[in-house]
Amino acid sequence: MFGDHGIADLLEKAVKVTPDAVIEHLLPWFINTSLAAAEDSDSGSYPGDALFSFGWYDGHITEGAAFAIRMREALQWLAVNQPDKFRRVAAELSAAQSLAVHRILVSAYQANPTAYVDDIVQYLTQDSRRLAIGERGARNYDSVRLYGTVFSFANEEQRAALESVVLN
Repeated sequence: MFGDHGIADLLEKAVKVTPDAVIEHLLPWFINTSLAAAEDSDSGSYPGDALFSFGWYDGHITEGAAFAIRMREALQWLAVNQPDKFRRVAAELSAAQSLAVHRILVSAYQANPTAYVDDIVQYLTQDSRRLAIGERGARNYDSVRLYGTVFSFANEEQRAALESVVLN
């Protein structure tokens, strides 16, 4: 499927026209496939897979990375437009043992951080592996971006909790 370069174009159009249908029909497949393809990792990070977890910022985006990016875009749309549904989906995603799944969730939170300050702080403080979400060469890139985004909106108590996670 991913050898066909038309998949990325088709999915890009689907996300623009019916992002909610992409979430409903393709996100479960993405989650299951990323879990099945995940390789063991050190205890400091979520298991990644060669298909979806990496290559999001490369000069040439592979079909698997493009698919993950489109899932990210659909989830971002959901975070902005349907907060209640997004929170339900985010709860499911946060339980997944997959780096690719956490990468799309972190990006979705960044689409509307002021609406999800409490959710983001809770997400970041529940599991220390959430400090290590990112690319191979920058294994905490996405985590750092999310921390930086939420820290400016967090209250003193939330900032202290975030600082504690980082320092520990």
